[in-house]
Amino acid sequence: MMRVEKLEGVALSTSPAVLDFLRRTGPIRQRLTYDPFDPSSFRARQRYLQEHYRGDRRALSAALVEYNRHIGAGPAALRNAERLAEPEALAVVTGQQAGVGGGPLFTLYKAITAIQLARQQSEALGVPVIPVFWVAGEDHDFAEIARVEFPGREGPVRLTLGGAPPGRVSVGHLPAGEAVAEFLGALEEALPPTEFRGPLLEALREDAHQAGNLADWFARLMARLFRESGLVFLNPMWPGIRRLEAPFFQEVLRRSREVDAALAAGIEAWKAAGYAPTLDYKAGDVNLFHYVDGQRMPLAGDGEAVWVRDHPEMRWSLHDRLDLAAAAPEQFSTNVVTRAVAQGWLLPDLALVAGPGEIQYWGQLPEVFRVFGMELPVVYPRTSATLVEPPIARYMEKLSLSPEEVFRGDLAQHRQRLLEELDAIGLDELFDRFQAEVEERHQRVLETIQQLDPDLIQVGQENRRQILRQIQILREKAWQAHRQRHQVIIRQLDRTAQCLLPGGELQERVHTVIYYLAKYGPDLPERLAASLPLPAEAGGASHLLVYLG
Repeated sequence: MMRVEKLEGVALSTSPAVLDFLRRTGPIRQRLTYDPFDPSSFRARQRYLQEHYRGDRRALSAALVEYNRHIGAGPAALRNAERLAEPEALAVVTGQQAGVGGGPLFTLYKAITAIQLARQQSEALGVPVIPVFWVAGEDHDFAEIARVEFPGREGPVRLTLGGAPPGRVSVGHLPAGEAVAEFLGALEEALPPTEFRGPLLEALREDAHQAGNLADWFARLMARLFRESGLVFLNPMWPGIRRLEAPFFQEVLRRSREVDAALAAGIEAWKAAGYAPTLDYKAGDVNLFHYVDGQRMPLAGDGEAVWVRDHPEMRWSLHDRLDLAAAAPEQFSTNVVTRAVAQGWLLPDLALVAGPGEIQYWGQLPEVFRVFGMELPVVYPRTSATLVEPPIARYMEKLSLSPEEVFRGDLAQHRQRLLEELDAIGLDELFDRFQAEVEERHQRVLETIQQLDPDLIQVGQENRRQILRQIQILREKAWQAHRQRHQVIIRQLDRTAQCLLPGGELQERVHTVIYYLAKYGPDLPERLAASLPLPAEAGGASHLLVYLG
């Protein structure tokens, strides 16, 4: 077990809505159907699903077995995919964009939280509860998934996957080819040499070779990392899942004006609660994408016809697109609004494990869910954590640096305090005394020479400013020499900041999974899962420090 400490006052987000959610206060409680910190919420959601879930369990299970076999998932995942066909089975769902190399660390924390919560609720409810990871392969924001960052010896290492496509191509349509090979070559040079680096990169190359696209490359890595946990992966672009979504696409097309009005009402209710909207509302949106020549294009409509937003020349009758959705559902894709509803359409979703963005999105969607006769699942916060490597823990102890100082952003002040403590000369006191003496003597000289010519006062004042400026320059040079003398301490402080709070952001949002796997081994996710408490047990607003070793 790893040593884990709670750090109060550091939360998933500074958003007022998210803080209210984590602290179980404020109007967000009326926007979300269930309180995730109340154990009775899960029993209530189970009863709701028993009465209202109408998904095709057998077809869903078959599609998930097929996809998980396709990405090389382990026997535990395949068994869990099969168990979703059972009439009492439920799902704890999470998901993320298909980030290169597994994406940022919080991707791991989402998966771990879902696995832990599913296990807990399976015992509490006495039914199979399956953790499901939604691979957002439909997403077309290549820049968002193509970047990785991690600590290097001389500062942050930033790498970007090449081969950015023109336009709006889904990640699940992009091959994991030559650009991936070049990226992995650059990654091999940048990662520290460890016993785990070679096998990890070899596995990534093998996964890329076997994956048909970037989304499946991501899914293969995640399936490898969570092979023993039973985590089931769902890619909505998989043909079996697309077929299940066909009636949903038709329903969205038919009800587009109702969905539009419900979304507007939800955003207004969110604003009335005092929260800033995070969903981009455009009147007339159908809230679906349509693939046109490989480009994922947003649809607008008026109830009789639909067209590509901002391209009204690409226009069809509603009846025509309804037929196409039935015959070729792969031509359509959900957006952020309908993806949330599609989850409940497909899966018996007991809970959603959410990050701060999703908590806010879903808080604006109850009215949209009601259009489809549905309600939100239990929205449960993901674990929020920072990994502390052994050298960083030693630096913090040596420099008497508390985690609170790091996360308050007080490192600059701490650095100055340390330098002052190491200042045997007493530089500031020395220069303060020197400056006071100079000013006193300068004033006496001025008072004497003004008897010769009163205009000398003005010349003397300018002379005084120049002297003080030179004293300040000398003071700064002395401090610079002092800092140079204690450069090791400064580097250790800077390294601590770079590793724990890179660029002033939480580590989990910036640093790639790959760096930590290369240093601490492929079983790191399993060890984290065995050590991290669920957010409800840790105190929802707590951030966790995890000491690696």
